[in-house]
Amino acid sequence: MPNTYIACSMSGLAPEEYKSFRHTILEVCEVIRTLGYIPYSEPFEAVEFDSPENALKKNLEVLDGADRFVLLYTNKEASSALIELGYALKRGLPIVVFAQEGIKRPFYLRQSYITPDRSIRVESFMTLQDLPIIVKRLLK
Repeated sequence: MPNTYIACSMSGLAPEEYKSFRHTILEVCEVIRTLGYIPYSEPFEAVEFDSPENALKKNLEVLDGADRFVLLYTNKEASSALIELGYALKRGLPIVVFAQEGIKRPFYLRQSYITPDRSIRVESFMTLQDLPIIVKRLLK
């Protein structure tokens, strides 16, 4: 089964928004499991944050073994998810970005495209409640 690395920007969220978004991400991870993939969900299941150094080390190790990269793009705050995206781009992983409508995206994420060594698929969604349904429909 292919390994799917899931990244998202959560650093700028208020505690209540974080709780709601974390619940949605875990739903998305379950959808990915039902489609026969192995999602990297450990950071979202944890109740305490790791140090930045340990988190980076662990996440890069997991990214090295990933077959696909999924970015849940819901806000334009500075985020480690964008560093992880850069790493996935360098590795040439297939990338799927689920971008919330109304959020200004980085230039590279404004459209889907395919180059000889990588592909980036960008899909829009309206609300967090829509996200698990859209992920199920588009990752089949």
